Amino acid sequence: MAQRKRPHHRPAIPTVAGESARESLSIAARFEFKVDDDGMHRFEYRAAIEEIAPLLRGVMRVEAELLVADAATIGTDAEESRSPDQRRADAFVALIVRASDALAQAA
Repeated sequence: MAQRKRPHHRPAIPTVAGESARESLSIAARFEFKVDDDGMHRFEYRAAIEEIAPLLRGVMRVEAELLVADAATIGTDAEESRSPDQRRADAFVALIVRASDALAQAA
């Protein structure tokens, strides 16, 4: 009797905010982080938009989630008063944390 071959199972590539978690972290790892004299944290990366597009798309998707969550708090005791720049920075950090968690769970 011939043995049936089991299909080769490839592990799923973890995604976060619609983008590859691994690619998002790889792009973010190339950013240069600086602290200004006033204590503000900044990050810089000079590259063609095509190179960082996956990370930017992911950040924008998380930023949209945060905007919706902030809107839901308007007029409540839990109202969030983040500036657009603060929300974008929070989205960047949230994306990196989610991507790290997704890769750790996939391992």
